[in-house]
Amino acid sequence: MFGLDDGLVRELLLESVNAGESDCESDEGGDEEAEGEATRSFDGGWKQWNAFVARVASGLAKLSCVIDFAFADKGQGPKSLNLTGDKRMLERMYCFRDPKAPEAVEKGSERVVVVHAHSLVEWGERLKVPVGERLKKLTSVNVRHAHKLVGDKEWDQESKKFYLVPGSKELSKDWQTMWKQGKVSEMSWELEGSRVPPLDKDHAWRYKGVRDVLDKGEKLCKESTAVHSLVQTLKTMRGDSEVEYEVVGVIDDEYEVVGESDVEGLTGGGGAKAAAEAAATAPSSSSSVASYPDVEPVACPASGKPVVLFLGVNESGMPQLSVYEEFKGIREALRNSLGDDWKERVEVEHDYFSSPDDLIKRITEARPTVLHIGCHGEKEGVFMQQAFVEKGGLVEGIEAVNRLALEKGEPHVRVTVANACMSAELARELGKVVEFVVGYEGLLPDKDAIGFSRTLYAQLGSGNSLLQSFKAARMSEARRQGYELVGVRSDPERMKVFGAQPAARATASVGNAKQCKRIKINLSSFVPELHVRREELLVMLDAWLDDKRRCQQAVQGLGGSGKSTLAKLFLMEAYDSGEFDVVGFLRADRLQEDYVQIAATLGGRSTEDLRSMKAVDLRDFVHSLLAEGSGHRWLFAIDDAPHDDMLQGEEQMLC
Repeated sequence: MFGLDDGLVRELLLESVNAGESDCESDEGGDEEAEGEATRSFDGGWKQWNAFVARVASGLAKLSCVIDFAFADKGQGPKSLNLTGDKRMLERMYCFRDPKAPEAVEKGSERVVVVHAHSLVEWGERLKVPVGERLKKLTSVNVRHAHKLVGDKEWDQESKKFYLVPGSKELSKDWQTMWKQGKVSEMSWELEGSRVPPLDKDHAWRYKGVRDVLDKGEKLCKESTAVHSLVQTLKTMRGDSEVEYEVVGVIDDEYEVVGESDVEGLTGGGGAKAAAEAAATAPSSSSSVASYPDVEPVACPASGKPVVLFLGVNESGMPQLSVYEEFKGIREALRNSLGDDWKERVEVEHDYFSSPDDLIKRITEARPTVLHIGCHGEKEGVFMQQAFVEKGGLVEGIEAVNRLALEKGEPHVRVTVANACMSAELARELGKVVEFVVGYEGLLPDKDAIGFSRTLYAQLGSGNSLLQSFKAARMSEARRQGYELVGVRSDPERMKVFGAQPAARATASVGNAKQCKRIKINLSSFVPELHVRREELLVMLDAWLDDKRRCQQAVQGLGGSGKSTLAKLFLMEAYDSGEFDVVGFLRADRLQEDYVQIAATLGGRSTEDLRSMKAVDLRDFVHSLLAEGSGHRWLFAIDDAPHDDMLQGEEQMLC
């Protein structure tokens, strides 16, 4: 029996969570479907379904697993609910191994029967009751086949479903409207008993077989528990297309049903056999740092300062990872550990939308010492922007770029961090061409990935070796079991990305040092705590300040979308960090007045005198106060900035 096949689960779940309002549409054929020809992809129609029900009752068709997941009713139509978070509805999926299921296209292919039951139970309420008592307020049930061809790795699910219940057009076509009107009792039914929705009384004959099949699954849910733990269920994973789900029943016919005490803490899947195999093959807490070559690494970097290149990718159609938060954590860790002059000791670059070509281009341009990739991954490779990159191709690409850099005597990639699910195998392959590589064995929770990155770079910035920094970063039990450091060329214990803290620089005496005034323009009444933070955008703007290619940065959006608030939050954080002593939220339509404020504060001249100046003279005076060598570090945002073709003439203040 196939037990819990991760590839099958992924295919079924992804198709289901992306389905819209059509998930509850009924067949058009009405009662004649009881003996009619096939109308959907469950080829034999009701005749085939009834035969399947009989095989379930006799034990010939056997249940393998039951999985709960969140149904959002996504869609563009006016009826679509587009639910989010805990308000999504619980949908339960039952997978049966049926030896009598019609053969797939190719002889010998695997084929299973998949039954989906929709309910009105809120996803966030499910944990309040036992697994076997969750399935309340059922609304609709459908069935289809899934198959895997000989030699294929992936499962394919039939594109259309055979809808079992309800049969009423009003219930199947307009259930969202009824739900919004609170007509729960009129549209739902319970698994126990024989009651059907009043509007579906003419189709009551459909419900008995449906109840008999679902009852098999409910008994399994009461007898067994999930091998996939709630840790996986409730957290975003950096795995391949992972969705939020919970395995609530699983069985393997070669072993006894897994009991709750047998699986506590496990996160791999497939019954007792899979759990045993996972335990046998998982790296021990010390195996990933067991032994390394007794070879001294070359000084790092050989010349100049090290470059850390962060590539964080959120592929469309997949759960969003906190790559912005991860980059912010890395940046803050380096700033705190390297000191006030941290920008003189490291360059931190980033890219959030990297395609495979962009990855090679950015490595070639930046020549990073450390390449950090945060994305979704699987055993065969990683997901970049709009593309899946197999591990072999990634290894060859980085090897080619490194080889060229070495031939030219330029810096090259020394350390790669593949912060993604199932990236340990990639790390082992990449370790053949890169000096040191970090990967992860298994499913990687987003929170653990961010925490690992923060600690790793904080330790590296403090002058610790790569090996000791790695050990500190994977201090928790989950990280010790997952993270792996590969080094086959030299000893990571002697590899230091940053050397000792440089000697203190000579500075002017207090008496001779210029004391810069710290001012805020049009920000005195702004209270950051009263406004919603746009974390991803703030991190991107923060990274823009570090980019050596930096020029003006535009923030665009519709009126009322929060552009001004975002700019003010950014300015306040820049000011509070101490990196800038002059910040201002300037208004394009009152720029001369704002320039008067700047000039009066920094230049010591009266406002009356400044207001009497020509606009161009006032502009030049302000520019001289802020010019290089003035000692001022300034940052301005201009609200409602006009188009370039309007920035002409003596009266404009920006040039």
